[in-house]
Formats: sequence, structure tokens, C-alpha cells
Amino acid sequence: MSPKLPGKASLRTALTAVVNPMPFYKVNQRLYPDIFSSSLLWFSAYVIHNPFFMKHVLQENHKNYEKGGKYGFIRFLLGNGLLTNNGDDWLKHRRIIQPSFHQKSMGYAWEVMLMETQTLIKSFGDRMVIDLNTEMAILTVNIVGKSFFGMDTQDRVRKLRQELENCQKHGHSLLRMPINYPEWILDIPIFKKLDKALKNVHATIDSFIEERNANMGIKNDLLELLMELKYEDTNEKMSFKQIRDEVLTLIVAGHETTTLALAWTFFELSKNKHVQDACRDELTSIVRDAQDLTYEKLNKLTYLTCVIHESLRMYPPAYLFARTAINEDYLGDYYVPAGKNVVINLYGLHRHPEFWSNPHEFMPERFEKFDYSGINKFKFMPFGAGPRGCLGVHFAMTEMKIILCSFLLKYRIELADQSPIYPKPLFTLNPNKHICIRLKNLA
Repeated sequence: MSPKLPGKASLRTALTAVVNPMPFYKVNQRLYPDIFSSSLLWFSAYVIHNPFFMKHVLQENHKNYEKGGKYGFIRFLLGNGLLTNNGDDWLKHRRIIQPSFHQKSMGYAWEVMLMETQTLIKSFGDRMVIDLNTEMAILTVNIVGKSFFGMDTQDRVRKLRQELENCQKHGHSLLRMPINYPEWILDIPIFKKLDKALKNVHATIDSFIEERNANMGIKNDLLELLMELKYEDTNEKMSFKQIRDEVLTLIVAGHETTTLALAWTFFELSKNKHVQDACRDELTSIVRDAQDLTYEKLNKLTYLTCVIHESLRMYPPAYLFARTAINEDYLGDYYVPAGKNVVINLYGLHRHPEFWSNPHEFMPERFEKFDYSGINKFKFMPFGAGPRGCLGVHFAMTEMKIILCSFLLKYRIELADQSPIYPKPLFTLNPNKHICIRLKNLA
């Protein structure tokens, strides 16, 4: 008997994904609730939105699935850091970096989060309408840059953020054709702006590392750890390029997703006044002001945690990610040939009507009694799952809670623009336009 193959998306719908992937995935998920196949030019993939299939790919047989063609363009930007690396080399670097994200190592990061958030709020002055995407991006870059790399030059941070935005603006079409591109593709005239932005990003990080190299021993942070490290097997130091790749990966991964998670959470809080009020009631029953926050008190904010999780369910920043099968395999009864790309449709999973009641409604209370164990770990996984799950989960959740608490203690928030806002992804799940909110002082 011939192996079972998934249903195939039409070429017409596949072509639409190059412009905007959201309708493509929505239409085909309705037609094929567990898995479908899609091909366009020389790229083909299985797209899955079944948690049991995801568990198999990300955990049970994860060694058979590596980060392949889908990450071709991301490697242009980030090099071969934790996000894009594979195999033993990835595992070696993960073990080096992971301790920096443990709670016991986050004392300084906690201070940075509080200080940078209060500095931002003070900078508003009498300005009562703010662009969330811009302000949260600058804030989160400052936090991750200072917490791990001692990056404390505002001009450098702003330049880096602007050039990263330019990379998204000029490079998202390449991401939607997920293959391993040759380096010469950046010599094509239509990608000259992308090439310039990439070079500026790399130059900014390179100059920062070079400055630190001339002043070693001043700061005991992750950057110095990477620069001083010697591999046990070779007794050699990490190359300059590898240090740059790891630093850039952590800066991008550490702020881009958090920026969007905050923007979407503020968006829903602005739309749902009763949720905003419930968050503030819980908050004011536990803390007096932002300076009164502690880890213990932050962990008592259970409803706020539900709100963040519901926002991450509806708007997962990393809405898609992918793996490539090294050897042939099966997903349930479906045959997966060696070399096949498997796209994890996280957005579709998080809004799958089989696993979520009223999946398109913002309902934080659904997480009040949610069981995060077992297969449910693969029904809700905004930070990924399995051995390659995000190592910065605790850092990101702490950061988001501190920022949200600081705003909710000072302001009532509402949308400044009533025109429609909806997901329109680039690399990550961006809104169709920047989200602007109006701040109203509580006192």
C-alpha cells in the first residue's frame, strides 16, 4: 500500500502567501484541520497545526528535524547563533548561554527593567498619545542590551533598532520564499537597501564588541563570558563572527518578540476595559507602586499572567517556525520523506476550534484553570517547546509583567485610533500599522 500523503493546497492559494501568508494558512487549515502540503517553485512543505504532530517533531523525534531552508534568510541577518544553529554546535553554545537566563542570575536585569521602564514613562511628560511599537521596541532593546551586554549608548541602540526595522521592511519577501539563498543575491539591485541595512547592523555590533575587547574586565556580563570562553575540546576562543552572531541573535530574539507581545497585550487591554480594570484591581491589592514590585509579588499576579498568555495565544509573535526532516519519518499515518520541510503553524494551532472554545475571542479566564502539562504543552507554546524551546521565557515574562504593571499603576489606557488593526506579519506577527494608545493619568 502506498504511503498516505497530506491534502495539497492549490497553487492559487500558495501564490497569495508571498504577499500575505495569513489568508493562505486560514483557508487551508479549514480544509485540512491537521496537516496539508504546499509547493511553490522549488520549495515544498508540510504545514501542521496538530499538537500531536508538533510534539513528535519538536520533542519525541527532534533529532531528526533541523532548522533548514525556512531559516535561510534569517541566517543572512543573524548568522549562525542559537536561533539558526543545529546539532552539537548548537547544544554547546546553548549550554554556555543558558545559565545567564536563570532567575538567580537576573538580579541586575530586574533593576534594568524597572529603571528603563520608569525612565521611559518619565520621558512622556505631557505627551498622552504614544506609538506602542516604537516605544516598546526602544525599551526592550535597551533592557536586553544593558542586561546582558552592557550596551548603554542610546544613539547606538536607536540606530540598531532602525536598521533592524529596515531589514524587515526590505527583506520580508525573501523570508516568504524560505530557501537557502546564495550570498550573491544581495548584489541584485532590488536588494541593495537590504544589503545596506544588514551591513549597518553588523557594523554596529562589531564596533560594540571591539570597544569591549579594549576594555575587558569592567563588566561581568554575558558578553565578557562569550569573549573570554575557551572551548573544552579545542581550548580555542569563540571566533569574532560567532560572538557577533550570538550577540545579535539574543538582541533580536530578546526584543522583537517581546515588543510585539506587549503591543498586542496593550491593544487588547485598551479594547477590553473590564479586563484592564480587573488587572489593575489585582495589582493594587498587592503592590503600592512600581518600586514596590518584587519577584514574590509579581508571581502573585495570576490574572495578569492569564492576560499575557491569552494575548500570546491570539497573537504569537513567532507565528510560524519550521524544521527539515533529516531522515524519512511519519506524522501519524502521513509519510514524511527525507529533506521535507515541516512548517509549524502556531497561529493556526492557537486558534484551532478543536482545541480552543471561541478561539477568536479575547478570554483571559480560559487560562485560570489551564493545565500546562502533557499534550497541552503543545497546544499552547508561544515560546516553542521541546529541547529548542526559548531559553528566555522567564526573562520575557518578567519583563512584560514589570512594564505592564508600571503602566497600569499610572495610567488608564485606550486606543488613540479606532481604525481596524489586524495581524499583517513580516518576520514576526506585526500589526497592519503601529498601535497607538492614549494615556490618562489615574491620579
